[in-house]
Amino acid sequence: MRTTIHTPEYNQRRALMIALAHADMSQNELAKKTGMTASQISHFKSRRSSSTIRTVGAVSDAIGISLSKFIALGEG
Repeated sequence: MRTTIHTPEYNQRRALMIALAHADMSQNELAKKTGMTASQISHFKSRRSSSTIRTVGAVSDAIGISLSKFIALGEG
């Protein structure tokens, strides 16, 4: 079963942009750290919600923040 984050209050783009700014990291750097392609990071950024917990966890780990903190950045 795929576990996803899907709530009206969660904005994945917002969470990613804030986290990257605080980490002073580019999307390309994030792609390298996660092992994802730049295209996959762009797709992740364009989604308002519904990414798997595993993917969101990989992104938050690469940025250097906890999964709960990353999710909190994307909430209202």
